Amino acid sequence: MPSEPRRILLIGRHELAHGLARRLHARGNPLALLPAQREDARRSGLGALDLPGVRRLPPESDLPACAEAFGAELLISAGYDRILKAGDLQRLPPAVNLHFGALPRYRGNLSIPWAILNGEAEVGITLHGIAPGIDDGPILDQRFLSVGEGDAAADVYGAAVACGIETALDYLEALEAGTAPRPRPQDELRATYYPPEFPGGLTITWRQTVRQALNYIRACHFPPYPGAGSWIAGRRLEFAWPVAYRLGRPEAPPGQIVEAAADGAGIAVLNGVIVPGETVCGERRWNSFAEAVDALGLRGGRFMLAPDAGEGR
Repeated sequence: MPSEPRRILLIGRHELAHGLARRLHARGNPLALLPAQREDARRSGLGALDLPGVRRLPPESDLPACAEAFGAELLISAGYDRILKAGDLQRLPPAVNLHFGALPRYRGNLSIPWAILNGEAEVGITLHGIAPGIDDGPILDQRFLSVGEGDAAADVYGAAVACGIETALDYLEALEAGTAPRPRPQDELRATYYPPEFPGGLTITWRQTVRQALNYIRACHFPPYPGAGSWIAGRRLEFAWPVAYRLGRPEAPPGQIVEAAADGAGIAVLNGVIVPGETVCGERRWNSFAEAVDALGLRGGRFMLAPDAGEGR
């Protein structure tokens, strides 16, 4: 017979923690919430979540003391932004973490954008025990989502949030029923890590193939945050996903604005032309790249790596 619902301390931020908190509350688990120290007010999170009967803790709270005072039987991390130290883990109840990455690969940060940049056909959602290292605890459950060529980081993230919530709830149900899976150690020889800085600083390098440029733009597409962009005539233009393209070696150097048939204007890369759609420059926004080019007088111009740096440098 299943046991009583576990008392859970949920720590984390953004849509994953927000959605999981609502589901845990709905299933009757006694719940305390501790938001991450860095939450973006433009997104859903734990900081503003007000559920009846749920204890809300300030972000700067002492985690082990809060867990003890609440009588937590399980700690779930869902996007928490601090590494739990070994001394804290010894004072905490069993602790698990939801990670958007196919552990032991894709430890660290920005796992979904990196998977897109690397051309992966799927991303992993891993539930693992928390250890003092970075995403290196034993695996409790792991699921995979397909990534289509038209999927941007925001699309994959939305699907990963939904899958991560179900993964955590399935584990909790098994735990309460006494059928939880045996933890599986990670293979350290297969481990890869990714840093918190986005590669290239969201600036597109045009000296690459169509596929590489497309992957970079869609990996950067995560509204409301800035997307992939490039510099020309002292201005930074930013390109939303999706974008179109034309294959075939262009008669122009990479980064050169060229005519692109019915689309009006595009940007040369090594083996084709990228044709952005929605384009932003500062506070101005256009539905097509061609409109932006004409409005800003950029016909025949060439994009640079930085405001004062040439593409070839």
